[in-house]
Amino acid sequence: MSETKVSPSHSGNDDSETCVRVEGLTKTFNDGAIVAAEDINLDIKNDEFVVFLGPSGCGKTTTLRCISGLEEPDEGQVYINSEDITYAKPKDRDLAFVFQSIALFPHMSVRRNIRFGLDMKSDLPKTEKNERVDEVAEMLGIEEMLDRKPSALSGGQQQRVSLGRAMVMEPAAFLLDEPFSALDANLRDRMRVEVKKLQRELGTAMIFVTHDQEEAMTLGDRIVVMNDGHIYQIGSPSEIYNEPTQLFVAQFIGSPSTNFFECTVRQDGDVITLVSSLFEMTLSVDQTEAASVEGGDRATIGVRPENIHLSDTGSGLFNAEIEVIEHQGDRDVVHFLADSEEYTSLTQQNKLEDRGQTVGVNFDSNDIWIFDEENQRAL
Repeated sequence: MSETKVSPSHSGNDDSETCVRVEGLTKTFNDGAIVAAEDINLDIKNDEFVVFLGPSGCGKTTTLRCISGLEEPDEGQVYINSEDITYAKPKDRDLAFVFQSIALFPHMSVRRNIRFGLDMKSDLPKTEKNERVDEVAEMLGIEEMLDRKPSALSGGQQQRVSLGRAMVMEPAAFLLDEPFSALDANLRDRMRVEVKKLQRELGTAMIFVTHDQEEAMTLGDRIVVMNDGHIYQIGSPSEIYNEPTQLFVAQFIGSPSTNFFECTVRQDGDVITLVSSLFEMTLSVDQTEAASVEGGDRATIGVRPENIHLSDTGSGLFNAEIEVIEHQGDRDVVHFLADSEEYTSLTQQNKLEDRGQTVGVNFDSNDIWIFDEENQRAL
């Protein structure tokens, strides 16, 4: 399905509140043949945790690298605290970058690794540098490890050292590019909580890049959903989940994924009915007034799995056959087939058991989204 890209306007923040501002940023490669990021506009507040989220190749890391100075944009400007630093060197941007690869110096102690940036850029006396290192190490819970080498640390401890090296610089903002991707699942969960608490304690802007929607929903004050080098939506985790403005966002956010039904719009006077190969659904008066579709249009209905209800009595909008049931603790993910297409529903634990069982499928018109032929939200 084709998507119409959007480039959201700035949030209207006062300059005194804005730490990072990106205006009309475009970056291409191979003499313009590859558009990695196009017309990116974004404001990030001084104390805000913002997550760039999207699939591989969507432009999130390229945008981050342009902000950091590791890439030079073809067009647009980058501002840090109202200063245009678009073409400034990375070392002159007052930003701290935490990479996907931990990249510690193996021959240096933890203390020297954390202090490295201060040694390179600061004229502070050694005692003050060490005081900063001690304070950061205590915040990160690695104060007992300062004399060890990185090889003596676990993966999570090494990532804390990497964070500490950024923190001692006291930057205007932190830029983190998938820093937990090499960690195991349990450690990733713990590190997310620690980083969120740390950001709150520091009160410093953080920009975090990830392709993991759970990570984004856990960490972000706001999420910037990207695809094909464009921003598709900016919003809080609840806004992104509950009110997607484009079909791609509804499709990408949520696990299990949103169910989609292709339909045509039938209009009889003031009454709009959505007609699919499986069912017909008439909109309420309020929905009809709000919907930006009309008779003869093609449209797509989106329904979250938690809003699809299955009945073992076989009564509903349409009937389907259970194919697979995934037991996930206190809930089950039920995969069912209808008209040779697979859909999913979230049900109570052990409500349905039999593969091959025929069930009735129900959902309410108040729980659907409608997307138009351009895949923009129409209701």
